Amino acid sequence: MNKKNQNTLLLTALVCLIVVFCSFISVSFFPEHLQNTNIAKLKEVDSLLYFQCHSEVVKEQKVTTTDGKVIELKGKNQFITITEKFKLFKNGEVYRLLHYNSPTTYYPNKKYAYLKLTEKDYWGFSLDMDTILPKEDVLRLAAYETKLRSITEYDFKVMNTNGPQLIINGKKISEQFRLTENILLSNSLSVFNNGKK
Repeated sequence: MNKKNQNTLLLTALVCLIVVFCSFISVSFFPEHLQNTNIAKLKEVDSLLYFQCHSEVVKEQKVTTTDGKVIELKGKNQFITITEKFKLFKNGEVYRLLHYNSPTTYYPNKKYAYLKLTEKDYWGFSLDMDTILPKEDVLRLAAYETKLRSITEYDFKVMNTNGPQLIINGKKISEQFRLTENILLSNSLSVFNNGKK
C-alpha cells in the first residue's frame, strides 16, 4: 500500500470516527435558561407525569334526581377542584403527550389533600387526547416549569386566591409545586387551542 492510499484510509477512518462520536452528542434545542428544566433533561424514551389541580368557583349547581327532576342549588359560592393528568414521553426528538381528565371534583372547601404524589384509582382519569407536541409547546412546557415554586401548608386550602398546583413525577423528580401565576398548563399549550381536544 502506498503512502497516498494510507493517508486516504487514515482520513476516511478519522471522518468515520468523528461522525460516530458526534452521533452520541445530543445538541439540545432548549435555550440556556431552560436547560435545567425536567423536560430538557429527559433522556431517550424517558417520560414525565404531571398532575395539575386548580379550583373553580361554582355559583349555582343543578342536580338531577333519579326521577329526572332538575333542582337548582343556590347559596354562597362553593369551590370545586379540577384535576388533569399529562403524560409526556420523549422518543428521539419527538415529544408525545397524553392528556387525561378526572371527574373527581367533590372537594368543596376542603384541601388539596387528595392530590398525592401517587395516582389513586378513585381519581378515575379518562384519556381525552393523544398528540405529538410541536417544538414550540415543548419549549412552553419548559418555560412553565420556571414558574413553579415549592408549596407551603397555606397553599393546600382550596380557594380562588391560590394558584394551580402541579405534581411532577419522573425518574429524578417527585414533587408538588404551586404556580406563581394563575396559568393552567392546558391553556398554555397550542395543542389544546387548535380544536384537537
